[in-house]
Amino acid sequence: MEMRAGRPWLRWVGVFALVLSLMCLRAEAAVVRVTPSGAGAKDGSSWADACGEAEFRTVLGGAPGNGATEFWVAAGTYNPTADADRSVSFVLKTGVALYGGFGGTETARTQRNAAGNVTILSGNLGDPASATDNSYHVVTANGTDATAVLDGFTVTGGRADVGNPHDTTSRAGGMLIDLSSVTVANCTFSGNAATKWGGGMFVIACSPTVTNSTFTGNTADLGGAIHALSGGNAVLTGCTLSGNSATSFGGGVYSVNSTPVLTDCTLSGNSATERGGGLYNQGGGNPTLSHCTLSGNSAKYGGGMCVDGGNQTLTGCTLSGNSATDYGGGLVNLTGNQTLTGCTLSGNSAKYGGGLSDYSGTLVMADCTLSGNSATNHGGGFHNRQGGTATLTRCTFSDNTAVLRGGGVCNDNATVTLTDCTLSGGSAEDGGGLHNAQSATLTACTLSGNSATICGGGLYNASGTATLTHCTLSGNSAAGGGGLYNAQNATLTACTLSGNSATNGGGLCNASTVTLTNGTLSGNNAANGGGLYTLQNATLTNCTLSGNSASAGTVVACTGSGNITAKNCIFWNESTEEFSGALWPTVTYCVVKGGFSGTGNRFANPNLGPLADNGGPTKTCALPWGSSAVDGGTDGGAPATDQRGVGRPKGAGYDMGAYELDPAAVTPTPGPTPTPGPSPTPGPSPTPFPYPLPSGLPEPSVTVEGGTPLVSPTPVPPSDLPITGRSNPGNVDLSPEMLEALLGAGIDPLLYQVVLTGQGGTVTYLTDPGGVVTLKIPSPLHLEGGYAYRWACLVWNPATRKWWLPQSVRFSARSASSETWLPLPLADGGPYDLDGKADGVLTARTLNVLLAVPASGVPGSPTPTTTSPVSVSPTGSGGGGGCFLGFGLPVLLLPLLASGHRGKRRGISDIPDDKGGAPR
Repeated sequence: MEMRAGRPWLRWVGVFALVLSLMCLRAEAAVVRVTPSGAGAKDGSSWADACGEAEFRTVLGGAPGNGATEFWVAAGTYNPTADADRSVSFVLKTGVALYGGFGGTETARTQRNAAGNVTILSGNLGDPASATDNSYHVVTANGTDATAVLDGFTVTGGRADVGNPHDTTSRAGGMLIDLSSVTVANCTFSGNAATKWGGGMFVIACSPTVTNSTFTGNTADLGGAIHALSGGNAVLTGCTLSGNSATSFGGGVYSVNSTPVLTDCTLSGNSATERGGGLYNQGGGNPTLSHCTLSGNSAKYGGGMCVDGGNQTLTGCTLSGNSATDYGGGLVNLTGNQTLTGCTLSGNSAKYGGGLSDYSGTLVMADCTLSGNSATNHGGGFHNRQGGTATLTRCTFSDNTAVLRGGGVCNDNATVTLTDCTLSGGSAEDGGGLHNAQSATLTACTLSGNSATICGGGLYNASGTATLTHCTLSGNSAAGGGGLYNAQNATLTACTLSGNSATNGGGLCNASTVTLTNGTLSGNNAANGGGLYTLQNATLTNCTLSGNSASAGTVVACTGSGNITAKNCIFWNESTEEFSGALWPTVTYCVVKGGFSGTGNRFANPNLGPLADNGGPTKTCALPWGSSAVDGGTDGGAPATDQRGVGRPKGAGYDMGAYELDPAAVTPTPGPTPTPGPSPTPGPSPTPFPYPLPSGLPEPSVTVEGGTPLVSPTPVPPSDLPITGRSNPGNVDLSPEMLEALLGAGIDPLLYQVVLTGQGGTVTYLTDPGGVVTLKIPSPLHLEGGYAYRWACLVWNPATRKWWLPQSVRFSARSASSETWLPLPLADGGPYDLDGKADGVLTARTLNVLLAVPASGVPGSPTPTTTSPVSVSPTGSGGGGGCFLGFGLPVLLLPLLASGHRGKRRGISDIPDDKGGAPR
């Protein structure tokens, strides 16, 4: 006892140690549990001793210094103060996390159900029926880091309604975040208001993170849901902003000089009286949106979004069903730099730019889709105006409409560049696909199925310059210019206009100056000018006009002061007359159906193939072997390549039209049945030096495959038989290339003769409709007495009245002289079917001939002058090239060696063609 009495300090040491241990335990526990009414000791150590609302405010105010770092708050409603002090808020702190959504029994945070246990932080103070006494800010965070957490709460009832815009009490009704990188998750901000900025949330000079949260029914003057100011770089992921409104700008989000980042967010049903129903960006900020959806938002400018400065980027976003009473239903770019990649804009509407409008900024779009947008004035899909610069790559515009101009795109006093884009199904008064009023450049674009009630079904160039390269305009319609209407300056290079229709100018209607190079106009139709209707000057170089029709006029129509200059072109259309007009067109080096006065013009059927993919970015009409257009053009002003990009020339000269035939690389394809051309120009004088007949080469028998002869052959009239025993057989049309293939490389093709005619005549075969009958003749190369002999089966070409071996009868790289059998395929309904019908009944005239040529190196044979083989395109109209399948009987040919030709070989280019053209 004396010892205890003498040492009383020991008693205080024990008490201090006990208190210290209890404090350590409390600090280690860290979690404070909260229910609206509290329970037990109300110290928050357990649900049985949960803090009530008052204790929650007290403990939170002392955290984290009191050891409380995590609050588990059960379902219920909590106010920041018990009195009417509107300036009091729930204050977030560094190192303190608030979690709502508990039921009151959980032992782990992961057990909570935030959706089922709604935990409300409410600013509704005083009179619950009035908002005038509500908290200015329900929650605030000032100077915290990311360890300040708000998770699983509904924040509502905040009202920042002081009129001074520079006072914080006029902003941030729901939550004020100032210089804080606070973490917000799984929260709902609803029913908050600010007279100035940020009804739901106001962020300034910091980078908070907001995840899986909802903002709905919030209002403000600027930024109904969120206002980000001066570096308010909020990061939103998986959030929904819906039904918020702004009396001025930014129904959902207002960002000024900030760089918010939105990922997988939805902005829907928000509205702004002026700009940016879903989002408004102003100043030097750079908002970024990835895989977000903006739908059903509305404003005067930019129903979904309005950009006024800065650099905004959208990737993989969807803007649908937004509306603007003025510009940009989905989006308007007023002055900023806007980039859209992989975005979809659909069902948006506006006065100008139903999908989007670039007012005077810079817009870059790639891999985007704009469909079903509408404009009551201009630019159903996209409107570019007032100095705006837009670059669009691989974008698709479909079924967009405008009442006045540009169903798909309207370019007004601006610059637009489209590359690899598709505009289809657009409609407008002018420019169903695109309307241009300043500078439009299109490369590798397709405009199809668009319509205009007045001008320019595919494209209307109202003023300025339109430049099209490798573009396709097909299936468009209008009153004037089904494919294109030009009222200023248009240049088309390597473009195809097909299947368009109009009253005037099915393919193109020109009211100013238009230049077409390497173009194909095929299958267009109109009352006047099925292919082209011009009121001013049109210049065509190496163009092909094929299969166009005009019900009341000509395929190419000139009216008023309109005129046309054409060079190296093909005009072979459905109408009987190609040209009409007040001024006489200047047409040179062209193939013209029915003929036309001019230097180098031809009028034999060029046997064009159908419009098809022959390589290159646009469809073309191929030239077959023997076409009248081959090598017939002039090199003066001819383009260096054809429409497909194939270099010119490939033969002895430039081909006419948009397609250059490459004898070495292109396998020819069949074209239409030829039409008789002019009488052939006489060739070299025959040399009366017949080659001897062989003694051991009887005429072979022909084998028929794919058909059954119905009657015996009708004999060939003597007047149609080839001339034998001379160098010019008269009516046999075999190219030097074919002769070398038949009789061996190294022979002189100018020296061949037909030494004997054999069996032949007109025969009718029964086959399948459109089927192929093949005549095969065993024909080995025969050498005798210094000559090479071979039987061949030729077919009669009714168009040229010549015997012909179609170039479809071609061989491998080795000489055909090593082949034993020579096939002659003939198509029912093909160019050598005399009835011209694919009806299963094929009638053709064929003839066997024996060819001969001096064979160098054989003892006793004459020795012709040796010359390196010359690669030459086939001469003569031939009626067929490529895959023409015609009838024929075998013929034996033999080269002629006469004193006039001995020791001298004429160049292939010296041989006149059979259409009266220049030597080739």
